[in-house]
Amino acid sequence: CSTTEPPTTAPPTTAPPTLPPTSISSLPIAALTGVLSCPDSVTGNTTGGPFLVSTSSFSSAPENFWLINVTSPQLYTFDTCGSLFDTWLHIFPVASVAADTLLLGPQMRSCDDCGACGTRTVFEDVPLATGAYLIVVDGYSSNSGVYMLNVSCAATTPPTTSSPTTPPTPSAPPTAPPSTVGSLPASVINGSITCGQRVNGSTVGGPHLIDTSSFSSSSAPENFYTFTSTGGAWTFDSCGSL
Repeated sequence: CSTTEPPTTAPPTTAPPTLPPTSISSLPIAALTGVLSCPDSVTGNTTGGPFLVSTSSFSSAPENFWLINVTSPQLYTFDTCGSLFDTWLHIFPVASVAADTLLLGPQMRSCDDCGACGTRTVFEDVPLATGAYLIVVDGYSSNSGVYMLNVSCAATTPPTTSSPTTPPTPSAPPTAPPSTVGSLPASVINGSITCGQRVNGSTVGGPHLIDTSSFSSSSAPENFYTFTSTGGAWTFDSCGSL
């Protein structure tokens, strides 16, 4: 006898699930859990709450609903770090209010495990314009329980500061023309100096041998000292002169 084996087929490759559109378009104001500010940190418990936000087969968990009013455009961060279950966050803009009901615009953000807190959702640097928004604390699958919701915000643009003033390019130090002195009689030398030495003198009545052309002191008399260098860097100053 013979047996026929079923054909071998590779398992189908499935793409990661895509979140379907939410089914919520309005929310009774009475269903709000509370109002957030920035910065803020609140705790709550989704157990026993309503199930209004549809994430198809990914979630049948109850939710809590928080309202936040944004008075100027800023970057907002919402996180559920520290919560006791696998959270899921959603953000909706509030389009208008009618008959004690929030009318919602299309869902802006929705994520299960975003951010650095593992299965506790983090929305980081969400740009929110002026207006009201609904923040929904949800759970993955049927998860529910005690959660923490933390809010922080920062300006979307850095504060205006005056442009730094570019300092003017310093002019090059004047270059003295070549001196007309090429030799010096030993009789005009005032003395010899060594490193660490301090000497006093007076140029009044001295010879004028160094030509500095148009410089203001070009006709001033001079004193002359000899110095023998043994190498290295040297500093000469006339601090304290009159």
